[in-house]
Formats: sequence, C-alpha cells, structure tokens
Amino acid sequence: MKGKRGVIIVVVLAIVLVGLWLWVLGIVPIKKTVRELVERPVAAEVSPEELRKKAGETALSLSNWLEEQEKIDKMLVYHKGR
Repeated sequence: MKGKRGVIIVVVLAIVLVGLWLWVLGIVPIKKTVRELVERPVAAEVSPEELRKKAGETALSLSNWLEEQEKIDKMLVYHKGR
C-alpha cells in the first residue's frame, strides 16, 4: 500500500512539474489563447471596406491554391499513367 502511494505521489508531482514547465515556456494552449484574446482587435473597429478587402484577398488566395492543387493532381495522374 505504501509503495503504491509513493508511486502515485511521484507520478502526480512529475505531471505537475512538466505542466508547469510547459506553461513557463508558453507551450500550453490556455496561455496562448488568453494572449490572443487580448491582442485581437475588436470586430466593431474593423470597417466594412476592410472586411470586403480581406474577403477578396482570401478568395483570390483560395482560388490560386485550388488552381495549384488541380495542376498537381493532373501531374500526379500523368505520372501514374506512365
């Protein structure tokens, strides 16, 4: 019984120490999400024109990415057919 208890205490301490070290290094997601929430601009501060511009840029980027994927797929089909 005492042996099991000692092992459990060591395991719990190890988990706590690893978690604390990850938190200090900034790897723990909770710390990042809090930081991101503080740094994000409020949505009311963004003008509709800026939103339209960003949406257009995103759509163009997605379109270019899809075209690249189609080219890659065609090349893969061509090389598999050889």
